[in-house]
Amino acid sequence: MEMQWREATAKKYDAEVLATADTAWAAGFWDGEGHGSVREQRNGEFNCSVDQQDRINLERFQNALDGLGRIGPRRRRKSKTGKRQLIYTWAVTNQPDVTKLWNAIGSFLTTAKRDQFARVLAVPIVTKLQHDKPLPENVKVYEPKRRKLKGEDTEK
Repeated sequence: MEMQWREATAKKYDAEVLATADTAWAAGFWDGEGHGSVREQRNGEFNCSVDQQDRINLERFQNALDGLGRIGPRRRRKSKTGKRQLIYTWAVTNQPDVTKLWNAIGSFLTTAKRDQFARVLAVPIVTKLQHDKPLPENVKVYEPKRRKLKGEDTEK
């Protein structure tokens, strides 16, 4: 079915339009199914993943992202309702790949998922600040200006 759709649309639209449509689809899929986090108990391990019972949507997602990420083998998991189910998981587990994921789909995401990405992508900077290590050159430190309170002398 997917191939029939591709062949029909390839005749009507150019490759750039199709690539944008795939990326937008991937962003919508991530928005509804994806999750991003950083596990502090494991030295700041990154984890952005999508779980599905059918592998086909994960393969389409991965193809839309030019092969980014890894689809793991089928495994058993207990659902929120306590039911056991077999699932596949697509995942990226390092900062460069999380950044690539963000660059690919970030502009299509809802505010909630953008905030989730912001928290995940900010962790390396927060970790460096906590351990008094220098920040990367492209990171600018925000230093708020102090507001003068009523009654404070102003410089003349």
